[in-house]
Order: sequence, then structure tokens, then C-alpha cells
Amino acid sequence: YVICTPVIKGYSPELIVLPLLPEHDPFHLQQVPPEVVDKAVAALQPWVKRLTCLVVGPGLGDDELAVATSEALIRAAREAGIPLLVDGSGINIITRTPSLVQGYQKCVLTPNIAELGRLAQAVGVKLEGGIGNQWQQHAQEVAAAYGGPLLISKGPTDIITDGQCSITCSVTAALKRCGGQGDVLAGVVATLMSWSNKSARASPPGDGIPDHPFTVAAYAGCSLMRAASFQAFHVAERAMVAGDVVRSVRPAFKQVFEGHV
Repeated sequence: YVICTPVIKGYSPELIVLPLLPEHDPFHLQQVPPEVVDKAVAALQPWVKRLTCLVVGPGLGDDELAVATSEALIRAAREAGIPLLVDGSGINIITRTPSLVQGYQKCVLTPNIAELGRLAQAVGVKLEGGIGNQWQQHAQEVAAAYGGPLLISKGPTDIITDGQCSITCSVTAALKRCGGQGDVLAGVVATLMSWSNKSARASPPGDGIPDHPFTVAAYAGCSLMRAASFQAFHVAERAMVAGDVVRSVRPAFKQVFEGHV
């Protein structure tokens, strides 16, 4: 389901849309009315219970009413034990209130370099020097400060860490990174998180599945996304946009997971 403001309802016939996310008029509303947030969350609760993973952030923006509702949904998802992925504008919500996800193992954070810096600052982790790829060397320290969530630090090489150990994904990717590419990654990883969560519940102890099944989902998602972007760039070159990457997910999936080109 796409939880959004009503205006997006008619955007695409392919989307299953829940137009229940409120937004306010920034020129007239001075404060976020708690009763409006409560009403929106109450309307969404029956749908939240159906979710196998909640993704917060892509396309969200910084509207205070939408942000307050999203924060309440994060709390509801955590209380229900629903896997959670936070990306884009959702990262800003976490930097304002880190306790929303601290200690929650069923959570994945997917910051780019700038967002990694904000996540670090929110929990008192100092990153040396100006913004740059060198900040990624602190990804494990940042994840450790959140004490539970898995962190995917997106960059020239993707670093996946739970704060105790780290793995890297360096599958060949496109020479260009386009707007919306991180949103596609969020959707891909969330899908794999859902599969991993079901697999973990269905598997007996001691069958070789990692303690944190989302590590596998994160690595698989990064590998798939990087391969898809490479294929998309091969076709569209400098004109590549996120839609090209989406169309490349299917052949990339066969290449990465089934050994077919």
C-alpha cells in the first residue's frame, strides 16, 4: 500500500493507494493538531496490521502534519513488531527523535552520505572532516549508537552494519546516480525484508540463518539495485532516470540470483 496525501490518489492505476496521510496549509496552520494525527493513525491502524514491512520516507517531504503522523506510525509499527525501513525524509524524523528506532532490531536505516552525518550527529558520533565518502568508515560506530537497527550506508561501496560487524557490497553499479534511485532501493530491500522475516519465523533454530536475517536482505537488495542501475545505464546512459532502473530490476534479478544474463 502507498500511504499518502489525497492528491496522489489519481497518480497511477498501478498503485494501491491509501489517501489517509494528512497535510496542512503552511500559510495558515501554525501548530500540528494532535487530534488530526490521532484520527489519521486510527484510520490507518487496520491497514498497518496487514503490513509485512513499513517503509517511511520516500516522497514524504517535511510537511509537519505528515511528519507527525509518520512518527506515530513508526511507533505503532514498532509496538506491533512490524519490520521497518526508514529512508529519505524519514531519516530526518529519526535524527529529531533517535529513540524511535534505538534498540529495534527489525529496523533498517538507509542513509546516503549526508544523512549518515545527520544520524551520527543525533547520537553524538563525531565524523571527522567535511562531508565525503570517508564518513562511511564510521558507519559501524553510528549503527552501534542506535543499538539494534541495521544500517545501509549508501556510497561508492555500500556498507551494511548492525554495529557489531560490517559487510560491504561492491557489485558493479552505474556510473551515474539519479534522483529516486534510493527510493527504488528502499522498495527492493523492504520486499526482501518481508521475505526474510517470513523465512526466519518458519525456520527451526540452528538451521544456519543469521541472527539478523535483514543482513541477508540488505546485501541482496544492494546487489540487485547496483546490478539494475548498471544495466539501466548501459541502455539510457547519461539520460538514465529512476524509471529506467525499475525496468532493469527483473533482468538484474535473474542475473544476480539465478545466474542468467
